[in-house]
Amino acid sequence: MEKINYRTKTHKGWINIDIDLPKFMKYFKKTSPEWYVKRGNKNEVKDRIDKFGKFILQNNKDVVPAEFYFLIDKTTFALKLIIVNGRHRLAWLLENGYKEAIISVPKNQSNLFNEFRTNN
Repeated sequence: MEKINYRTKTHKGWINIDIDLPKFMKYFKKTSPEWYVKRGNKNEVKDRIDKFGKFILQNNKDVVPAEFYFLIDKTTFALKLIIVNGRHRLAWLLENGYKEAIISVPKNQSNLFNEFRTNN
């Protein structure tokens, strides 16, 4: 399994964190099924998972971490996980047996992601 090199630069006010990928993706699927991606589901953009896989295997470039934040669901008043970008990247990593990944989150929400961190 190839080691993934992640870009360390983030948006202003955001930080990168290490996550337990299977645990995080299970939560993502539960709270945001309309955005959760896996191969063959209705949310997959055609060939995007495979294109990321080719990128990883053919390039030595840094991967931009997927970006997530939380919003309050106006109907249930529960926290809803929102993805900015990177859902196909995470799907490929999970599909290929990766147990950890790095995501980027707003610094002022980083504590909301503590249960998914690998480096508590």
